[in-house]
Amino acid sequence: MDFNILGVGVPEMILIFLLMITIAGPKRMIKWAYELGKYTAKFRAMFQETMDAFKREIDASDLDLSKEVKELGKLASSVSTPLPRFDIVKEANKVVNESSAKSAESTKNASSAASANSADSASANTSASTNAATNTDSTVSDDQPRYDSWQPK
Repeated sequence: MDFNILGVGVPEMILIFLLMITIAGPKRMIKWAYELGKYTAKFRAMFQETMDAFKREIDASDLDLSKEVKELGKLASSVSTPLPRFDIVKEANKVVNESSAKSAESTKNASSAASANSADSASANTSASTNAATNTDSTVSDDQPRYDSWQPK
């Protein structure tokens, strides 16, 4: 028999219990359990009240939900191509790759402008670094992230 409450098994419950005794102590743990019981009872009452109101509204509207569900099932099975699923990991990788490519381009442009200007004299060298600094500021747009230190270089 697999005893499981909300995805937490017996070994995890024992570990949580031991941590609670260690952190809170037996007196505070009893108080916390009492408070948790009160909040659980309130939550159950609110949930039951919501479900009762929902059932009253369904009964008042005189809808036959079983017929509606069957019609929706037939409609869904008649669709020949299923809808594509949204893959959040793939989308996040696209965003990261695009922004890292943009930042690499702007870095390359700034370094090429600085190296082209570094061949000049000492006074021209100072103006080249100033130009390179303004070049990097002008290539940054609003669609690029401002803090991209977390991105791979």
